[in-house]
Amino acid sequence: MDSNNGQGAISPEQSLSVRGGYGLSWILAGSVILLTVLFKLYVVCLANFDLTFDEAYYWHWSKNLDWCYFSKGPGIALMIRATTGIFGDTELGIRSGAIFCSTMTICLLYVWTRSFFRSSKTALLTVVLFSASPFLTGLGMLSTIDSPMVLLWTLASVCLWKAIETDQYRWWMMVGIAVAVGTEFKFTMLFFLVSILLAVLSSTGGLRRLRQGRWLVPVVFILFALLPILLWNVSNDWITFDHTMKKASPRGTESLLTWRHLAPSIGQQWGVMSPLIALGVLVAMVCLLRDGMRYKAGVDRLEQRKAAFLLSVASPILVFYSLLAFHRTVEANWMAPAYVTLIPAAAFYWLRPFTRTQQVGLAAAIIIGMAMQIPLVLGNSLYDAQIPAMLTRMGLPFRPTLDVTNRVRGWKELGDLAAREARRWEENTGRPVFFFADHYSLAALVGFYAKSPDRVFSIPSPTPQNQFDVWAIQGRRPPEGSVGISVYDLAKAGRLADPFFEGKTTDYSPGSFSRGGFLVRTYLFRVMENYQGNDRWLELANLVTDPSLR
Repeated sequence: MDSNNGQGAISPEQSLSVRGGYGLSWILAGSVILLTVLFKLYVVCLANFDLTFDEAYYWHWSKNLDWCYFSKGPGIALMIRATTGIFGDTELGIRSGAIFCSTMTICLLYVWTRSFFRSSKTALLTVVLFSASPFLTGLGMLSTIDSPMVLLWTLASVCLWKAIETDQYRWWMMVGIAVAVGTEFKFTMLFFLVSILLAVLSSTGGLRRLRQGRWLVPVVFILFALLPILLWNVSNDWITFDHTMKKASPRGTESLLTWRHLAPSIGQQWGVMSPLIALGVLVAMVCLLRDGMRYKAGVDRLEQRKAAFLLSVASPILVFYSLLAFHRTVEANWMAPAYVTLIPAAAFYWLRPFTRTQQVGLAAAIIIGMAMQIPLVLGNSLYDAQIPAMLTRMGLPFRPTLDVTNRVRGWKELGDLAAREARRWEENTGRPVFFFADHYSLAALVGFYAKSPDRVFSIPSPTPQNQFDVWAIQGRRPPEGSVGISVYDLAKAGRLADPFFEGKTTDYSPGSFSRGGFLVRTYLFRVMENYQGNDRWLELANLVTDPSLR
């Protein structure tokens, strides 16, 4: 505590004002980053968590490289293709790209925030908050589009600040390259164009900068990156753009504005971020609005131009998804790029002034955030110790659905069963066997864990719904007369593939998956003989190539 501060506050740089303080900050930040990387490697390599739906889905993409896919560009497929080329088709091979991207994000943020805020302590706390957030740590080990996009959003933000500060063409070009590459992963990256415009207008001499037109340099790179995607969609009836528009449009007869999705959307954000870290971010947003509107000197204030810049980068994502939450539930990961500038802002304001209340709140936020990650470390130990059974005996019934880690358990066992059943039916019938699932996510998991990426299909819909449909339209279909195994999670059994077969149908349950005596899911197989469904695939292809038939 600073004894000269009557309010019980301490200077944010007091502990780093002594000789060697900045070196200590580097050491501490490096240690936190290293521990975070080791934690992620432990979870990926030793906790035996299976892939998520999306990871398995994108792995299938990586086996069939193209200029674009049903819902996104080729970025994630290329990344997984590169990492699995090094580490093989394993969980580590798929997820190593995410670990690399998230590590680079934290390193880049540390270096940039130390310069931006002129505060090693703020930079260090930014690293700690990123590592303490279950949401940001989780994104950093799951090989989805979010981890590389957050890295590229961070790189674009850093380069944009440099471009505004120096007005040099090379930084504007770097912004364009970062946004262009990010667009290959997720089209949401295009919101950064709005961030560029807002950052330019809110900077010193904004109108003059706007007329100079240097901010248009990134647009050239972005258009170049979009060209292959546009050409692919031209030849595939704009499937990707049609899918993207449908995701943002009202469902059925539902009103454009409704309140029922707002609470789940907010709840997801607060829950996965850790409640107190989310509260810190909310307070930071309010403070940024205050300081961005009018500059006023003070220990707890940020320069107006800096506050305006941080808001400019985050606000397009925040505003769009906040409005979207009024007519559909917004998934937690959609907001991820906004935290690139909001977490550093939260770190800055948390330390200014660093009162006793803020100290206790910060410590609690970090401890709770890290405690929420304990289930990732425990793995099966929770069940081995019979803790769920103990809770049940104490009158607190335990349900497997309460354990979110069960969503990434049991898929390897399902894949092994599916592969074994496929071999058995091939031997019994002398015909090739293919897998069918009523949803692309289950099809993707079966394809990965049964080691059969080329013989798994999603049951066709009236219009294309996923990349498996696109591949079928392009000609990848089962041969006539083959045997099909429809794979179901018994609790979620849905559409049947029977109309595509003319032979005998056999239903049976080959097994189930349990943890510590608690049943997680039961598998259901439906074996159908004499496949005759290619006419349906061709009908689907005709609907795509000739919209008048829809």
